[in-house]
Amino acid sequence: MIVDESMQSLLDYGTPDYPFAYYRDEAERLAENSISWHWHNSFEFSYVSKGSLICDVFGEEFHLSQGDAVFINSGVLHHFVIHDASVLENILFAPEFIAQKDSRVYLTCVLPYLRSDLQHCVFRSQEAKDSKVIERIADCCEAACVQTMNTKSEIGVLAKVLALWNDFVPYCEPGEESESAYLFSLTQSRARKMLYYIYTHYHEKISLKDIAESAGISQREALRCFSEAIHHSPVSFLNTHRLKCAEQLLRTSHKAVSDIALETGFDNAGYFCKCFRKTFGISPLQYRKLQRHTGC
Repeated sequence: MIVDESMQSLLDYGTPDYPFAYYRDEAERLAENSISWHWHNSFEFSYVSKGSLICDVFGEEFHLSQGDAVFINSGVLHHFVIHDASVLENILFAPEFIAQKDSRVYLTCVLPYLRSDLQHCVFRSQEAKDSKVIERIADCCEAACVQTMNTKSEIGVLAKVLALWNDFVPYCEPGEESESAYLFSLTQSRARKMLYYIYTHYHEKISLKDIAESAGISQREALRCFSEAIHHSPVSFLNTHRLKCAEQLLRTSHKAVSDIALETGFDNAGYFCKCFRKTFGISPLQYRKLQRHTGC
């Protein structure tokens, strides 16, 4: 996932004259079976067509099984961990795909969601009350697959999306616009800045103070924002990210363990090996041998 300095995804979600996109994410095609933290201005509906996964939306983690789906609001930080052989289908569309800005439909049925603190809504295949919305999401995904091969079907996709939104609105009320929505937006903004700083400086010797200063806030506020947004402390997330980067280097390069340790921000190889063993259950060298033996 390519993001800018605010963690906004740089993928193309449609075009200005047709702001709709469909993506099919398969576990084996993703680095580390995951889609990293990001956000976008589009509304997103994601449908698990095969297997299972873990979705984390602004610090709330939940498991999705085959047939389940989730709505993620515009501007909300989220990421996915997709289990082996699983498939996640995603439709994303700009708010104005539903209705033109300043129109009555937009003002009454779209804008309230943009101004609320609603982050997401989960739909379970085993819940009868969720079945209609899930069916609509699956219909949109199917129509989007056809549309990628035939642009004349764009009107069909729009019709499916409008039908989905028509059923979604009474199911998932946005709630009243409130001060909590502003605070939620502020926390999101600060978390985005700190995440980006970690992603671009993890290989350096950085501290909680550095991470907090990247968002222009105190260390105490940095801890609060990270706890609310991601359920980790900044330093804990930093170390986890460093280990993920190191794990990838062990799989894809022939670099020495000591070099990988320094390259991913660890002070020395001994401490790196200790942290790696605690997370993965084996030493870095054992992990590398195992990956080569299994051909992963």
